[in-house]
Parts: sequence; C-alpha cells; structure tokens
Amino acid sequence: MKNKKKSILKRLMLYGGNKNYLLYIAMVMSAVSGVMVLMPMVYIHRIVNSLILNGMVDFDFVKENSLYAAIFAVIGLFLYLIGLIMSHIFAFEVEDNIIKNSVRKLINKPLGYFDDKESGRIRNIIVSGASETHSFLAHQLPDMAMTFISPVVLLVFFFMFNWKLGLASMIPMIVGMILMS
Repeated sequence: MKNKKKSILKRLMLYGGNKNYLLYIAMVMSAVSGVMVLMPMVYIHRIVNSLILNGMVDFDFVKENSLYAAIFAVIGLFLYLIGLIMSHIFAFEVEDNIIKNSVRKLINKPLGYFDDKESGRIRNIIVSGASETHSFLAHQLPDMAMTFISPVVLLVFFFMFNWKLGLASMIPMIVGMILMS
C-alpha cells in the first residue's frame, strides 16, 4: 500500500506551534472582509435605483446610503488589515521554526556531509525556502479565502439587483473561472 503524503498546508501547520489558530482567523477575516468590501455595491445600487425611479433627489436617502457604503468599505478594509496582521504573525512563526528545525537537522549531520557543499548555498536554500512559505502563508492563503467568497457574493448581488443581469453576468464569471483553473 502506498504511503499517502500529507498536504503541504498540514505539513506547514506543524511548524506553526501554538499559533495555528491565527491562520484560520486570518482566513475567516479575509473572507468576511471580501463581503464587507462588496457591500457598498448594494447601497450605491439603492441610490441609483432611487434616482432613476423617482426622478428626483432625496438628499437624506442619498446621504444615509452613502454613509452605509463608506462604513462597510472601511470595516472591510479594517478586517482585511487585521487578518493580514494575524496571517503575518503566523507566517513569521512558521518561517522561524522552519529555519530553526533545518539548522537543528544540519547540526546532526556528519562532517563529511559538508565536504562538497558550500555553507552559503545551504544557508541560501534554507532561508529562501522559508521565505517562500512566508509569502504563501501571509499573503496568498488569506487572499484565497476572499477569492472564493467574492464571486459567490457578487452572484447573489446580481440576482438581488436584477435576475436578468445575474444570468448575463454568470457567463463571463464561469468563463473566467474556467480560464483561471
């Protein structure tokens, strides 16, 4: 029977120590931020819809909806910032533990292992590898959560605004997802 390899994320989580929860919180905050940043579309739609249907401007209605749009945008950006901070704390922990663990393994190697290997090259491999995991964990993984939730929210908005627009908007969205995959 073939031994099944652990996923990369599961292997990286081992290096996270007691800060693993930070990555999950960061991903949730990033996803919620994705919803919050899109919420101003609802309020802008309400303003435009009111202007078109009524033919006159209700300044109180416009001011109230503009305020809600701005509040949701600011909350979304704030949540994204907090999520990024948490993912960076986790990523720095993982990066640090990868380097420490790699150096610990190198110390236990026999001296003959280093005969044909340059110390600078070994250090470069360890540090650059750990740096790549930092980039993935701190930036790309939280953004993936937002990337998965945003098209769903946009689709709900399209159907909420106008079902015909929703159907028409599904075509480029599906084509885009196919091209991205």
